[in-house]
Amino acid sequence: MTNDLVTTNQFDLPLDPDAVDIEVLKAAMGVADDDQLGNNLPRLSIEYDSEYIDEDAEEAAKAAGKKYKPEPLPRSHYKITFQTDWDAEEPSGDYVTAYAEEAEFLPIVITNRYQIFNLEEEKMVLSTELYRNWEQTIVDDNGGEQSARSYKKKMLPKYQHLVKEDRDFRCKNALFGLLTMKSAVDRHGKKVKVKDVPCEWYTQGASFMPVAEALTEIKKRGLLPCNRVMQLTTGREKNGTNTYFPVQVEWGTKHIDISPEIMQLTIDFGATVDAENDAIRAKFEAKHAKNEAEALAATVIDQSLDDDLDDEIPF
Repeated sequence: MTNDLVTTNQFDLPLDPDAVDIEVLKAAMGVADDDQLGNNLPRLSIEYDSEYIDEDAEEAAKAAGKKYKPEPLPRSHYKITFQTDWDAEEPSGDYVTAYAEEAEFLPIVITNRYQIFNLEEEKMVLSTELYRNWEQTIVDDNGGEQSARSYKKKMLPKYQHLVKEDRDFRCKNALFGLLTMKSAVDRHGKKVKVKDVPCEWYTQGASFMPVAEALTEIKKRGLLPCNRVMQLTTGREKNGTNTYFPVQVEWGTKHIDISPEIMQLTIDFGATVDAENDAIRAKFEAKHAKNEAEALAATVIDQSLDDDLDDEIPF
Protein backbone atom coordinates (compact mmCIF):
# COMPACT_ATOMS: atom_id res chain seq x y z
CA MET A 1 0.00 0.00 0.00
CA THR A 2 1.27 3.46 -0.89
CA ASN A 3 -0.17 6.94 -0.89
CA ASP A 4 0.45 7.27 -4.63
CA LEU A 5 -2.04 8.67 -7.11
CA VAL A 6 -2.20 7.84 -10.80
CA THR A 7 -1.59 10.99 -12.82
CA THR A 8 -3.37 10.67 -16.17
CA ASN A 9 -7.03 11.52 -16.49
CA GLN A 10 -9.97 11.77 -18.90
CA PHE A 11 -10.80 15.32 -17.74
CA ASP A 12 -8.60 18.04 -19.22
CA LEU A 13 -8.55 20.40 -16.24
CA PRO A 14 -6.34 23.48 -15.94
CA LEU A 15 -4.62 24.13 -12.60
CA ASP A 16 -6.02 27.67 -12.56
CA PRO A 17 -9.44 27.40 -10.84
CA ASP A 18 -10.63 30.58 -12.57
CA ALA A 19 -10.04 29.00 -15.98
CA VAL A 20 -12.19 25.90 -15.51
CA ASP A 21 -15.79 25.44 -16.61
CA ILE A 22 -17.78 24.73 -13.43
CA GLU A 23 -19.81 21.97 -15.10
CA VAL A 24 -16.62 20.21 -16.22
CA LEU A 25 -15.25 20.55 -12.68
CA LYS A 26 -18.47 19.13 -11.23
CA ALA A 27 -18.27 16.16 -13.61
CA ALA A 28 -14.64 15.49 -12.67
CA MET A 29 -15.49 15.70 -8.97
CA GLY A 30 -18.48 13.37 -9.41
CA VAL A 31 -21.10 15.94 -8.39
CA ALA A 32 -22.58 16.86 -11.78
CA ASP A 33 -26.33 17.43 -11.85
CA ASP A 34 -28.12 14.09 -12.35
CA ASP A 35 -30.52 15.69 -14.82
CA GLN A 36 -27.80 16.05 -17.49
CA LEU A 37 -23.26 10.86 -8.89
CA GLY A 38 -8.13 -0.81 -6.93
CA ASN A 39 -5.78 1.60 -6.20
CA ASN A 40 -2.96 2.04 -3.71
CA LEU A 41 -4.42 4.88 -1.68
CA PRO A 42 -4.81 4.38 2.07
CA ARG A 43 -8.43 3.84 3.07
CA LEU A 44 -10.32 5.50 5.88
CA SER A 45 -12.58 3.13 7.83
CA ILE A 46 -14.10 2.45 11.24
CA GLU A 47 -12.51 -0.03 13.64
CA TYR A 48 -14.87 -2.92 14.42
CA ASP A 49 -12.39 -5.24 16.13
CA SER A 50 -11.94 -4.94 19.88
CA GLU A 51 -8.47 -6.45 20.04
CA TYR A 52 -5.32 -6.96 17.99
CA ILE A 53 -3.66 -10.37 17.87
CA ASP A 54 0.02 -10.45 16.93
CA GLU A 55 0.34 -13.99 15.58
CA ASP A 56 4.14 -14.05 15.94
CA ALA A 57 3.94 -12.87 19.55
CA GLU A 58 1.17 -15.37 20.23
CA GLU A 59 3.30 -18.23 18.86
CA ALA A 60 6.32 -17.09 20.88
CA ALA A 61 4.27 -16.95 24.07
CA LYS A 62 2.85 -20.39 23.37
CA ALA A 63 6.34 -21.82 22.78
CA ALA A 64 7.51 -20.31 26.06
CA GLY A 65 4.54 -21.76 27.91
CA LYS A 66 3.09 -18.33 28.61
CA LYS A 67 -0.38 -16.90 28.09
CA TYR A 68 -0.67 -14.38 25.27
CA LYS A 69 -2.75 -11.28 25.94
CA PRO A 70 -4.16 -9.53 22.83
CA GLU A 71 -3.81 -5.76 22.61
CA PRO A 72 -7.07 -3.78 22.99
CA LEU A 73 -8.21 -1.68 20.02
CA PRO A 74 -10.31 1.52 20.10
CA ARG A 75 -13.53 0.05 18.73
CA SER A 76 -15.81 2.55 16.90
CA HIS A 77 -12.87 4.91 16.18
CA TYR A 78 -11.88 6.02 12.71
CA LYS A 79 -8.68 4.41 11.46
CA ILE A 80 -6.27 4.63 8.56
CA THR A 81 -3.03 2.82 7.70
CA PHE A 82 -0.58 4.99 5.78
CA GLN A 83 3.09 5.82 5.26
CA THR A 84 4.39 7.84 8.18
CA ASP A 85 6.34 10.19 5.90
CA TRP A 86 4.03 9.94 2.87
CA ASP A 87 4.72 13.54 1.82
CA ALA A 88 8.52 13.21 1.82
CA GLU A 89 10.42 13.22 -1.48
CA GLU A 90 11.72 9.74 -0.67
CA PRO A 91 9.32 8.03 1.80
CA SER A 92 10.90 5.50 4.13
CA GLY A 93 8.22 2.89 3.51
CA ASP A 94 7.30 2.71 7.20
CA TYR A 95 3.58 2.40 7.93
CA VAL A 96 1.41 3.19 10.92
CA THR A 97 -2.27 2.66 11.72
CA ALA A 98 -3.76 5.75 13.31
CA TYR A 99 -7.00 5.93 15.31
CA ALA A 100 -9.20 8.84 16.38
CA GLU A 101 -12.72 9.32 17.75
CA GLU A 102 -13.27 12.20 15.35
CA ALA A 103 -11.97 12.97 11.87
CA GLU A 104 -12.12 15.70 9.26
CA PHE A 105 -12.48 14.75 5.62
CA LEU A 106 -12.31 17.12 2.66
CA PRO A 107 -14.18 15.37 -0.19
CA ILE A 108 -12.79 16.14 -3.64
CA VAL A 109 -13.97 13.40 -6.02
CA ILE A 110 -17.30 11.69 -5.32
CA THR A 111 -18.13 8.28 -6.81
CA ASN A 112 -20.25 5.22 -6.11
CA ARG A 113 -19.98 1.54 -6.94
CA TYR A 114 -21.80 -1.76 -6.39
CA GLN A 115 -20.01 -4.71 -4.84
CA ILE A 116 -20.84 -8.21 -3.61
CA PHE A 117 -18.77 -9.50 -0.69
CA ASN A 118 -18.73 -13.20 0.22
CA LEU A 119 -18.65 -13.34 4.02
CA GLU A 120 -17.81 -17.06 4.15
CA GLU A 121 -14.82 -16.77 1.84
CA GLU A 122 -14.04 -13.22 3.04
CA LYS A 123 -13.47 -11.91 -0.44
CA MET A 124 -15.07 -9.58 -2.98
CA VAL A 125 -16.79 -11.59 -5.71
CA LEU A 126 -18.12 -8.71 -7.80
CA SER A 127 -17.27 -5.05 -8.37
CA THR A 128 -18.62 -2.49 -10.78
CA GLU A 129 -16.82 0.49 -12.15
CA LEU A 130 -16.71 3.59 -9.99
CA TYR A 131 -19.31 5.97 -11.37
CA ARG A 132 -19.82 9.70 -10.94
CA ASN A 133 -23.55 9.97 -11.61
CA TRP A 134 -26.59 7.72 -11.59
CA GLU A 135 -27.30 8.02 -15.31
CA GLN A 136 -24.06 6.32 -16.34
CA THR A 137 -24.06 2.88 -17.92
CA ILE A 138 -21.64 0.82 -15.86
CA VAL A 139 -19.99 -2.57 -16.26
CA ASP A 140 -18.79 -5.09 -13.69
CA ASP A 141 -15.99 -7.63 -13.53
CA ASN A 142 -18.43 -10.52 -14.08
CA GLY A 143 -19.57 -9.34 -17.50
CA GLY A 144 -22.65 -7.38 -16.45
CA GLU A 145 -23.69 -4.03 -17.94
CA GLN A 146 -26.52 -1.79 -16.80
CA SER A 147 -27.55 1.75 -15.93
CA ALA A 148 -26.20 2.72 -12.50
CA ARG A 149 -29.65 3.78 -11.32
CA SER A 150 -31.24 0.37 -12.00
CA TYR A 151 -28.13 -1.80 -11.67
CA LYS A 152 -29.01 -3.79 -8.54
CA LYS A 153 -32.65 -4.35 -9.48
CA LYS A 154 -31.74 -5.57 -12.96
CA MET A 155 -28.63 -7.55 -12.05
CA LEU A 156 -29.75 -9.25 -8.82
CA PRO A 157 -31.48 -12.14 -10.66
CA LYS A 158 -28.32 -12.76 -12.71
CA TYR A 159 -26.06 -12.76 -9.66
CA GLN A 160 -28.41 -14.47 -7.20
CA HIS A 161 -25.95 -17.37 -6.96
CA LEU A 162 -23.36 -14.95 -5.51
CA VAL A 163 -25.70 -13.41 -2.93
CA LYS A 164 -26.68 -15.21 0.28
CA GLU A 165 -28.45 -12.18 1.76
CA ASP A 166 -29.66 -8.97 0.16
CA ARG A 167 -27.24 -6.98 2.33
CA ASP A 168 -24.31 -8.77 0.65
CA PHE A 169 -25.10 -6.80 -2.55
CA ARG A 170 -24.24 -3.23 -1.64
CA CYS A 171 -24.14 0.16 -3.24
CA LYS A 172 -21.29 2.11 -1.67
CA ASN A 173 -20.17 5.71 -1.52
CA ALA A 174 -16.55 5.90 -2.64
CA LEU A 175 -15.05 9.28 -1.83
CA PHE A 176 -11.54 10.54 -2.52
CA GLY A 177 -10.15 13.41 -0.50
CA LEU A 178 -7.91 14.64 2.30
CA LEU A 179 -8.05 13.28 5.85
CA THR A 180 -7.08 15.06 9.05
CA MET A 181 -7.20 13.52 12.54
CA LYS A 182 -6.28 16.07 15.17
CA SER A 183 -6.00 13.62 18.08
CA ALA A 184 -4.75 10.51 16.31
CA VAL A 185 -2.79 7.80 18.13
CA ASP A 186 -1.45 4.38 17.19
CA ARG A 187 -2.69 1.26 18.96
CA HIS A 188 -0.13 1.83 21.72
CA GLY A 189 -1.46 5.32 22.41
CA LYS A 190 1.46 7.14 20.78
CA LYS A 191 0.52 10.35 18.95
CA VAL A 192 0.46 10.19 15.15
CA LYS A 193 0.37 13.15 12.76
CA VAL A 194 -2.53 12.81 10.31
CA LYS A 195 -2.81 16.05 8.36
CA ASP A 196 -4.29 16.34 4.83
CA VAL A 197 -3.51 12.72 3.96
CA PRO A 198 -4.82 11.77 0.48
CA CYS A 199 -7.05 8.73 0.86
CA GLU A 200 -10.24 6.99 -0.23
CA TRP A 201 -13.28 6.42 1.97
CA TYR A 202 -15.98 3.82 1.36
CA THR A 203 -19.27 3.91 3.27
CA GLN A 204 -22.08 1.36 3.10
CA GLY A 205 -24.93 -0.10 5.09
CA ALA A 206 -25.93 2.11 8.02
CA SER A 207 -23.26 4.63 6.99
CA PHE A 208 -24.38 4.96 3.38
CA MET A 209 -27.30 7.36 3.80
CA PRO A 210 -25.67 9.77 6.29
CA VAL A 211 -22.90 10.44 3.78
CA ALA A 212 -25.20 10.48 0.73
CA GLU A 213 -27.59 12.88 2.47
CA ALA A 214 -24.73 15.16 3.53
CA LEU A 215 -23.54 15.35 -0.09
CA THR A 216 -27.09 16.13 -1.26
CA GLU A 217 -27.35 18.84 1.37
CA ILE A 218 -24.14 20.61 0.35
CA LYS A 219 -25.20 20.44 -3.30
CA LYS A 220 -28.56 22.07 -2.50
CA ARG A 221 -26.67 24.88 -0.79
CA GLY A 222 -24.98 25.64 -4.12
CA LEU A 223 -21.56 24.51 -2.90
CA LEU A 224 -19.05 21.95 -4.06
CA PRO A 225 -18.23 19.32 -1.42
CA CYS A 226 -14.62 20.54 -1.36
CA ASN A 227 -15.83 23.98 -0.25
CA ARG A 228 -16.42 22.55 3.24
CA VAL A 229 -14.84 19.95 5.49
CA MET A 230 -16.87 16.96 6.69
CA GLN A 231 -16.60 16.71 10.47
CA LEU A 232 -16.98 13.01 11.29
CA THR A 233 -18.03 11.17 14.42
CA THR A 234 -19.74 7.78 14.90
CA GLY A 235 -22.99 6.68 16.48
CA ARG A 236 -23.92 3.33 18.00
CA GLU A 237 -26.81 1.09 16.92
CA LYS A 238 -27.75 -2.50 17.75
CA ASN A 239 -29.57 -5.02 15.59
CA GLY A 240 -29.97 -8.21 17.58
CA THR A 241 -26.50 -9.25 18.66
CA ASN A 242 -24.78 -7.02 16.11
CA THR A 243 -23.50 -3.56 17.01
CA TYR A 244 -22.97 -0.91 14.34
CA PHE A 245 -21.15 2.39 14.40
CA PRO A 246 -22.77 4.48 11.66
CA VAL A 247 -21.00 7.56 10.37
CA GLN A 248 -22.31 10.91 11.59
CA VAL A 249 -21.55 13.95 9.44
CA GLU A 250 -21.61 17.68 10.10
CA TRP A 251 -20.32 20.21 7.59
CA GLY A 252 -17.72 22.67 8.80
CA THR A 253 -18.54 26.38 8.61
CA LYS A 254 -15.24 27.59 7.13
CA HIS A 255 -15.40 28.13 3.37
CA ILE A 256 -12.57 26.57 1.36
CA ASP A 257 -11.81 28.16 -1.99
CA ILE A 258 -10.89 26.11 -5.04
CA SER A 259 -7.10 26.30 -5.23
CA PRO A 260 -4.47 24.99 -7.66
CA GLU A 261 -3.76 22.26 -5.09
CA ILE A 262 -7.40 21.13 -5.13
CA MET A 263 -7.39 21.26 -8.94
CA GLN A 264 -4.31 19.02 -9.01
CA LEU A 265 -5.90 16.58 -6.56
CA THR A 266 -9.07 16.50 -8.68
CA ILE A 267 -6.93 15.52 -11.67
CA ASP A 268 -4.94 12.93 -9.71
CA PHE A 269 -7.90 11.37 -7.91
CA GLY A 270 -9.78 11.29 -11.21
CA ALA A 271 -6.90 9.47 -12.84
CA THR A 272 -6.90 6.95 -9.98
CA VAL A 273 -10.61 6.33 -10.60
CA ASP A 274 -9.97 5.92 -14.33
CA ALA A 275 -7.16 3.42 -13.74
CA GLU A 276 -9.33 1.32 -11.43
CA ASN A 277 -12.18 1.42 -13.94
CA ASP A 278 -9.82 0.32 -16.72
CA ALA A 279 -9.03 -2.79 -14.65
CA ILE A 280 -12.74 -3.54 -14.14
CA ARG A 281 -13.49 -3.01 -17.84
CA ALA A 282 -10.64 -5.34 -18.82
CA LYS A 283 -12.20 -8.09 -16.70
CA PHE A 284 -15.62 -7.28 -18.19
CA GLU A 285 -14.25 -7.67 -21.71
CA ALA A 286 -12.35 -10.85 -20.83
CA LYS A 287 -15.55 -12.35 -19.41
CA HIS A 288 -17.42 -11.48 -22.61
CA ALA A 289 -14.67 -12.98 -24.77
CA LYS A 290 -14.82 -16.19 -22.71
CA ASN A 291 -18.63 -16.35 -22.99
CA GLU A 292 -18.47 -15.82 -26.75
CA ALA A 293 -15.83 -18.55 -27.13
CA GLU A 294 -17.94 -20.97 -25.06
CA ALA A 295 -21.05 -20.12 -27.09
CA LEU A 296 -19.13 -20.69 -30.35
CA ALA A 297 -17.80 -24.03 -29.09
CA ALA A 298 -21.31 -25.11 -28.10
CA THR A 299 -22.60 -24.16 -31.57
CA VAL A 300 -19.86 -26.18 -33.26
CA ILE A 301 -20.65 -29.22 -31.09
CA ASP A 302 -24.39 -28.93 -31.82
CA GLN A 303 -23.72 -28.64 -35.55
CA SER A 304 -21.42 -31.65 -35.43
CA LEU A 305 -24.10 -33.72 -33.67
CA ASP A 306 -26.69 -32.61 -36.24
CA ASP A 307 -24.36 -33.65 -39.11
CA ASP A 308 -23.82 -37.09 -37.53
CA LEU A 309 -27.55 -37.60 -37.16
CA ASP A 310 -28.11 -36.57 -40.78
CA ASP A 311 -25.62 -39.22 -41.91
CA GLU A 312 -27.46 -41.94 -39.94
CA ILE A 313 -31.03 -41.12 -40.97
CA PRO A 314 -31.89 -43.12 -44.17
CA PHE A 315 -34.44 -40.71 -45.65
